[in-house]
Amino acid sequence: MKAMRTCLMVIALVMTHQALAKKIITTVWGTEEMDNPLLEDIVDCALMQRLFFIDQSGPTRYFNRAPGLPRLVPAFLRYHHSTGVWALTKKAGTSLKEQAAALLHDGSHTAFSHLADVLFCHDEVEFNGSYQDSIHLWYLEAMDICNVISKHDMHIEDLEPDLPHYTALEQPSPCLCADRIQYIIHTGVIFNKISPEDARAIVDSLTFEDNHWFFNDLTRAQQFARLSLYFTHELWGAPYNHVFYQCFAIALRQAFKDELFTKEQFLFGTDQEILDLLYASTNPIIKDLLEKCNDIFAQFTIVPYGKGTYNFKPKCRGVDPLIKTENSPLQRLTEIDTDYKKDFETTKKWCQTGYGLSVTFA
Repeated sequence: MKAMRTCLMVIALVMTHQALAKKIITTVWGTEEMDNPLLEDIVDCALMQRLFFIDQSGPTRYFNRAPGLPRLVPAFLRYHHSTGVWALTKKAGTSLKEQAAALLHDGSHTAFSHLADVLFCHDEVEFNGSYQDSIHLWYLEAMDICNVISKHDMHIEDLEPDLPHYTALEQPSPCLCADRIQYIIHTGVIFNKISPEDARAIVDSLTFEDNHWFFNDLTRAQQFARLSLYFTHELWGAPYNHVFYQCFAIALRQAFKDELFTKEQFLFGTDQEILDLLYASTNPIIKDLLEKCNDIFAQFTIVPYGKGTYNFKPKCRGVDPLIKTENSPLQRLTEIDTDYKKDFETTKKWCQTGYGLSVTFA
């Protein structure tokens, strides 16, 4: 009887611990508790868990890894981006539906993320959209998300991230939104342009109010905003990045012709699964293209826009954040900081002007 009572006490303690346990979400600026059953079910579902195997930067993460060669970009998993965006919507005090949409806003990315924009939309002139956005709700349904959310009185339409009342999650550029804030901060940390302590200070200085994100600290606003200009030039809009995507996309199109994998495998598979199939190919075209990806800077020269094999007008990802302090009303950074305004306009002009790329492989 005593042993039975002891056993029941242990079971009761375990159940109490489980009831009180909260899921801890880790971001580059700290941790956040998640204690809502709907959000916990979403984080644990197959769709979200797949994002552990999809990189934010696409295929570039997996190349230039031979001895003596630095990696082009460090790892940045879609899962960590998505949970970081959720953490910001929680900080903003948004509805549960907006938080759920935040968690799932990138759930429809294919293998290699935005590589799909080049692969499936390459015939569209000046395409600056996202293939992932065009298939979003269809993809979530295909991954059985309805079975997850229906238990919590939610509908698939609630998960559209661009709903007009989800203003903390998405805003037009150059305004701040949770999506934009997260990837700028996270990229800054992994490239060692800011420290995790800086990241924490930036997040702490942000407020969401009256449908706007704004800073209460000018120095942190400047630090954050300059990251957006730097990475527009050096990463997101950089010539090597565009060349890499084009080269890798040609390899994938050849792989489709060779029936190495299907479109469905690409849509629902992971980066490494597709890479393994590519590297298993004996096709000399694919092998040569993969080798060129490992030495991408030797594969192009920059020429004036319109004169290249490929011609690009990069998407300007520079931000112009709002700032509000005790001594000043709500203002844009470009209204306060003339140096930043000059650099912001220079970056916009660079993107609008574009550039051409003469390449070795097309």
